[in-house]
Amino acid sequence: MGCGITKDQKIERQNNLLTSKGMPVSNKKIMDFVVRKEINDISHEELIRFFDAVRTMMHNKEGKPGSSDFFRIAGYSGWPSYHAQMGSETFAIWHRMLLVEFEQALQKADKTNGNDGKISLPYWDWSHNTFPKKIYDLYREFPKSFFPENDPNSEEFSQVLFTKRRSPQEISDYIKASRAPELAEQALSLSEHWKFSSTKWRGVGASVEAANNAIHMACGFPMSSMKFAAFDILYWLHHCNVDRYFTKYLHMDFDAYQEFYNSQKIISEQKDLKNLATLPLEPFRHPQSNKHAMPRDCFEDTKTMGYLYDVLPPKPQVQNSHENPYYALFEGIEVKNLNGKSFILHVFAIDNQQEDFELPNTFEKIINCPNYAGFTSVITGLNYFKKIGNQSEALTKIEPINATVDINLVIKRQKLVSDKIALKVVCEDEYGQFFNIEDIPAITLPKVIGPFFENNDRDITKTNARENYNIQKYLEIMGYYHGTKDGVLGEQSIHAIKEFQKSMGIQGDGLLGARTKQFFIRPRHDYVRDHDAKTSKFAQIIDKFEFKEVKFFIGVQPGYIIREELADEIEQAIRLWDNHDNSIFTKVTQVFKEKHACVKIYFDDLTQNNLLHYDGIEGNLVRVEGHTLTFDLSRRWLLKHMAREVNGFRFQEVFLHGFGHILGIEHTLLPGNIMFPYYEEGVKRLGSQDLHSFNMIYTKNYSGQNINNSINKGPNQNSSIGPQKDNFNDINNQINMDNNVNNQGFYDNNTQNKSKITKESNFNNDNIKNYNIEKQDEMKKENIFQSNKDQYTDKKESDLVKNSSQKEEKFDNNNNMKKQENYDDNSMKKQSVHDEGYWKKKLESSGENVNTNKFDVEPQQIRTDNYNSQNNQINTGFQNQNY
Repeated sequence: MGCGITKDQKIERQNNLLTSKGMPVSNKKIMDFVVRKEINDISHEELIRFFDAVRTMMHNKEGKPGSSDFFRIAGYSGWPSYHAQMGSETFAIWHRMLLVEFEQALQKADKTNGNDGKISLPYWDWSHNTFPKKIYDLYREFPKSFFPENDPNSEEFSQVLFTKRRSPQEISDYIKASRAPELAEQALSLSEHWKFSSTKWRGVGASVEAANNAIHMACGFPMSSMKFAAFDILYWLHHCNVDRYFTKYLHMDFDAYQEFYNSQKIISEQKDLKNLATLPLEPFRHPQSNKHAMPRDCFEDTKTMGYLYDVLPPKPQVQNSHENPYYALFEGIEVKNLNGKSFILHVFAIDNQQEDFELPNTFEKIINCPNYAGFTSVITGLNYFKKIGNQSEALTKIEPINATVDINLVIKRQKLVSDKIALKVVCEDEYGQFFNIEDIPAITLPKVIGPFFENNDRDITKTNARENYNIQKYLEIMGYYHGTKDGVLGEQSIHAIKEFQKSMGIQGDGLLGARTKQFFIRPRHDYVRDHDAKTSKFAQIIDKFEFKEVKFFIGVQPGYIIREELADEIEQAIRLWDNHDNSIFTKVTQVFKEKHACVKIYFDDLTQNNLLHYDGIEGNLVRVEGHTLTFDLSRRWLLKHMAREVNGFRFQEVFLHGFGHILGIEHTLLPGNIMFPYYEEGVKRLGSQDLHSFNMIYTKNYSGQNINNSINKGPNQNSSIGPQKDNFNDINNQINMDNNVNNQGFYDNNTQNKSKITKESNFNNDNIKNYNIEKQDEMKKENIFQSNKDQYTDKKESDLVKNSSQKEEKFDNNNNMKKQENYDDNSMKKQSVHDEGYWKKKLESSGENVNTNKFDVEPQQIRTDNYNSQNNQINTGFQNQNY
């Protein structure tokens, strides 16, 4: 098949073995473990014992101020050591080791107090909105000489710690405004570890770090200060709960470690940053081996770290991708310019014609304002750096971040119109002081973002100014419109809509009925133009593929995909284009050095390039640049043997389309053909128009007729030509210029929409209708498939808790594996891609040892150039920038 692995890859496999579930193979034994419980559920005696151990942890060693275990460990997070890793994929991983370090010191202190040391760190489940008031009575002062002498931070902190605390009721009110429990649930629903774990994920759906930040800011000082947060006992109870969510995610995502490993390789190459998967988690050592703790250790069974949770969070509710809320988006916040400060951003949504609105200046007035939508948090500081002596070495690049607030409830409550909303903001710092957003230049002004259409299904033709702007931008990118994007559907816009409708086989009446809308929001392969608006002809391309031997190179693939299987599908797809009478390829070969390839395949996060990002799974899937295809890493890619998923896309169908462009073949107007612009699952054979377009380029004296024009009667289509090299840059330039457009002046051009609603003609096939039905059916199946997960998880955890005092033999590796297999049958969130039969055939044919090399980390050959994807990103767009 031309697909193999190199010697270096075989070596890397042996060094990075995975289990059959994608988790690191562990040679560590199950330790005597403790059970972590919710603090409101533990007995009074357990609570007193816990705080007695905490006070013992605060005792200085040999009377030296600042030498206690509590000060040492708390100082790892912020002042004075600044080891904490935030804003990166290792956020939950690093904090897991921090909690283990704290719990071990707690158990040591418990023994010092005359107990058996079998004590655990409790967690605070803030999803119940029940603040543990009793901790205020038991934790209200530090011992004398707890802080180091002659340190200005010691004096600053000791003076304000217990005087700045918010009341329990205030904290509950802030948590409600932050919606932190909803953010944590959203994080569990994300499909890959890199999106779940960090605020670096800039798309829809919050990360667990976003939920963490919300709780920090909701609790107020010192939790809101990254320098001093860990000196509050609330910090440890809160992070224990964050770790509980991390554990739940690992129970659902068996490919999490592989995803982490691969995403770090992509980041390290593309952004010239360190590969965090290969770096130790400073300053920690593993509790069993006493070796430097590594990220892979944190993906193993928590019992190898000595603890277990009494119960895990419930599974996330299945989200309906067609219920798309509106957000206030703070895009590109320059956290590096905040000078270590943190802020709450309180958001209000009002009618843009309301001139008498006054911003509240106290939290009580804020939460009682009917226009209040809630808040988002921006946490920054020295936690982005690793302290080495007097130097700070950046582990993660301090990139701009996005922050969002869901404003849907305010829109409904105040009956606001989406394109006539103005957003107002009050900023609150870590000390509870309020500021105008204009006084903080690093924080961008918010804008309203939301779905392409307010309603995708209703057969109504009237659209508002924001929707009109969306339509104009979309049609411009696809080549149908070249006028001004002013939010008014004038004559030129209507003409573009008609041309688009004709191309899609819809009656060209210029009315935006349900079927036309469905095409606008349907998943599309790419942003290669369909049409040339200036000539009213089909978009023309320039070069044809001149290589006889196809040498393809694959960059780092998503962690849940096996590399050899991916290479096989790519080779099969390439040969499919050549599998007819006119063969043009002499050989198809995978190469392992980028410079030797004529076709290159990469994966990268294209979220910011997605014109329809806020419409769920819709939008573009792959970026085409010359002979390079870049697949959207934020999508869920499925190989042909993998089970269907509600939001998954078949890789081979999309690759076939992208490779068609590399061959110089334009879009066809016929559904069921590979080169149809919109994604159709199952289309993996050349259709009549595909063959016609291919022969127009590669067959001499070919006399076939243009099938597109004869059947669809769409726009004129001239000769087939090669890839649109400059199309993507043109799109970037168009959309980036639009970022500065203020849409406040948009208004409805009602005169263009007063014509009677015309029933649109039937489409050539029922792909759109079938697509929606299939997606709904898949969501139902997915819901049924996962229905027993939490019941089993609760039972499993409960059984372990009840038997925690029994002999360790009951939890040996064999029994643990058996329990894991039983758990798999009921609770797998994602279908495993590790097909044992496939691997046996592949590895036996390559002469490898089947038993030792089956499920290891897939070594990657990564691209070496940086194609400046950050400079070419397409902004999500479709925003109403009313400030």
